[in-house]
Amino acid sequence: LSTNLIHASVFFIALLIADTKMVQTQARGSGKVMSSRAFDLAMVVIFGPAVAAVMASTSALLRGFVFKTTSLRKAMFNAAMMASACGLAGMVFQVFPWHVEQSDLRFLLPLLLSMLIYSVVNTSLVAIVLSVDRGIPLKEIWHRDFRWGTMSILMELPFAATIILLYFQIGIWSLLIYLPIFIM
Repeated sequence: LSTNLIHASVFFIALLIADTKMVQTQARGSGKVMSSRAFDLAMVVIFGPAVAAVMASTSALLRGFVFKTTSLRKAMFNAAMMASACGLAGMVFQVFPWHVEQSDLRFLLPLLLSMLIYSVVNTSLVAIVLSVDRGIPLKEIWHRDFRWGTMSILMELPFAATIILLYFQIGIWSLLIYLPIFIM
């Protein structure tokens, strides 16, 4: 592994851990949603699905085991869920011929589809667990807790694209532009 890859990996894991400050309470307050989807998608594009899956799951485990921001049970579930979502999203992203052409507008198509796959995998796994855990029908869980988030995919796509383009055009340190978001 190159030194730059190691530095970039550590930097992205730090961003994901810092993202814990940006937790949004869901509409009914029954759970929390991390806003890390854009960072996870950026990692998928920059490092590939396998590395992104390891990085996302590592950040989930660190939040649970080291920083104690979530229970250990949730940290382990989140690690598996995020690894699955990143892996599948990355495989979808790499299927398209334009996935390496950041200067081509068609680059946004595989990016959008991979974000949709990431979101479907992530949301479905959480909804299933909540449904089983609480004995509430899956459809009710979806409508009450997750339906509102479907439009956020479209809002996070430009954020993910910006992270990717900044990384490839200027370098890893250009992402320090997001530091004020984490300080607030």
